Amino acid sequence: MSVVDPAARGLTDEQRIAAGTSIPNLFIEAEPGSGKTAVASQRFGVLRYRPCIDNRSVLAVSFTRSATAELGARVRRAWGPSATVWPHRIGTIDYLMRRLVEALRRGGHIEWIDKDAEIAVVDDWRSVTSVSWSTRKPRVGLKGGRVAAVLVASGRWAHPALPDVQRHIGAGLCTHDDIRTVLEDALQIDGLAAIVQRYLAATVRAIIVDEVFDANALDLAIFELAMDAGVEVTIIGDPWQALYGFRGARPQDVPEMVARSGIQSLSLTASFRWKTEEQAQLAVDLRNGEPVELPRGDIAGADVALAGKWNTLWAMGHRVLPIAFSSMGKNEEARAAATLLLNQVTRNALQLDAANLAESLKVLGIQDVDVRRELEPVLNEVVQHLHTSGNAGDVHAHLGEALDRVAGRPLRNPMTADDRRRIEALRERVTNKAPLVPGMTIHQAKGREWDYVAVCLDEAEEESLAAGLSHGREADRKTYVACTRARIRTFAV
Repeated sequence: MSVVDPAARGLTDEQRIAAGTSIPNLFIEAEPGSGKTAVASQRFGVLRYRPCIDNRSVLAVSFTRSATAELGARVRRAWGPSATVWPHRIGTIDYLMRRLVEALRRGGHIEWIDKDAEIAVVDDWRSVTSVSWSTRKPRVGLKGGRVAAVLVASGRWAHPALPDVQRHIGAGLCTHDDIRTVLEDALQIDGLAAIVQRYLAATVRAIIVDEVFDANALDLAIFELAMDAGVEVTIIGDPWQALYGFRGARPQDVPEMVARSGIQSLSLTASFRWKTEEQAQLAVDLRNGEPVELPRGDIAGADVALAGKWNTLWAMGHRVLPIAFSSMGKNEEARAAATLLLNQVTRNALQLDAANLAESLKVLGIQDVDVRRELEPVLNEVVQHLHTSGNAGDVHAHLGEALDRVAGRPLRNPMTADDRRRIEALRERVTNKAPLVPGMTIHQAKGREWDYVAVCLDEAEEESLAAGLSHGREADRKTYVACTRARIRTFAV
């Protein structure tokens, strides 16, 4: 195997076999720190540069933008920038789903409301329209082969109004979830699954799926269609690190697909993350379902603080600076504005971007790069105002004035109690003279590692840890991920 990246010569035997094997359909089970991303990047290059006369693409997909960006960086570092020249691509699973819907539309197999509309996709309806609390939500799908939006029952949550969704859909605007429901409906129409299969066979020769245990039923159906079409499919993941049940992920379905499809399996078992016996043994005990009690520690000794929810992190005290606010609350634009202010603080103190920065910029309609640059010094002025003013209302007003002056986007709604709490919590951190520790949810921390990790567990999580974890329970998998991010030591606070 010829490689550009000298580090690839240091791969272990099991990594080298997994990356370079000629097995067409492969499942690679990878434990934390076992070099999963390194193997995925090497396998991408092996498949991409394999001698063959085939103009179809090699495609790698993952389930989050951060994981996709990391894999893309690894591939380009190992194989050079030509590795991802069109038609080869590294993208999110949403990219693949949109590509399939576009193919069905271009082929005349499904019809958008406006036949000539260009499809544009946003993460969330809240970035383009107002929402209100309701037990019914608009569902975008197919009706007689034509895209339509209808109201369906849902849990009580903030949803956009049906007429607003219908208007945006008519203009070609939709969310990634809408693309998925349209594709789900399409696969139920006679003959369209075969159309998707033929499209995959004609355009793709290999797919690498990172973090496959985050896949839902639709994702797995597409992977099976690809294999049945003769596309080589490599799936990589760890059942202990599946965290996206709330998005419909069903990790228990992956072994069933592996058995049903006759996929061959390889394992990456040697972890390079652990720098101490203590941490290595903790990982073994967790995976074996042994009872565990984490040692207690001081937050001052942590590189990061992890918890299941953003509100838990904000309640941990002024030494912890979470990189996002909770999504609860009705005033979306004020939360987005506070996130811009938080982002300025996290960049100054931690050299980290706020987790929901991109979404917040969309909510506020701030997409121009020059405007974003002009906002930075003005937001720093507001940060200074946080230092000097004890009045959250004054800071909120100052923030609104800054957005109006630079971006032409005033805060239209009056400040709420939630808005006040966000500003006061942020002021506690910026006026604190002690070094700040970044706070992240366990979902944000997945795939990352630090030397010292502080974990804040609730009573139920501590009880599960003491009884022994099971990868069949998502709550236990979250605890497992939190406890396996540290190279040297994990401790409870």
